[in-house]
Amino acid sequence: MLGGITLESSRALVRLLIVALYSSTSMPELNQKATRAPWWESYFQVTARGSTLRTEILAGVSVYFSLAYILVVNPAILSKGGFDAGAVLFATAVASGLTSLLMGIWARLPFVLAPGLEMNGFVAFSAIGLMGLTVSQALGAVFWSGVLCI
Repeated sequence: MLGGITLESSRALVRLLIVALYSSTSMPELNQKATRAPWWESYFQVTARGSTLRTEILAGVSVYFSLAYILVVNPAILSKGGFDAGAVLFATAVASGLTSLLMGIWARLPFVLAPGLEMNGFVAFSAIGLMGLTVSQALGAVFWSGVLCI
């Protein structure tokens, strides 16, 4: 016995290899390399959903470029109402990035989430500009409107 291998088991292994190599019948499990799907395929099931990695990457890049305007427009509108433009840019980027990653990783869906512009004009020009609310009060109103909507 050498390293846990007995003489009998080594002879049996040699016989199996000889039969596999010189057999007239094909043994596909020995003749083919073991193929294993990439991690992203088994997790996201891209081909099972009728797509390819190339299509998904192109779709992701095109969605990024179509939604990148929010990083410029969101701070520009809210800064007119008194918000710090740098803070709004940071919050927009972090909220968009984290929620999109969560949607992709947790839900396994290729959805991009980003702040919508529907409330920006109202908050900046109506709530703060016309009604005279402070930035904190306007953010509180947006928060409670979201809670009521849920």
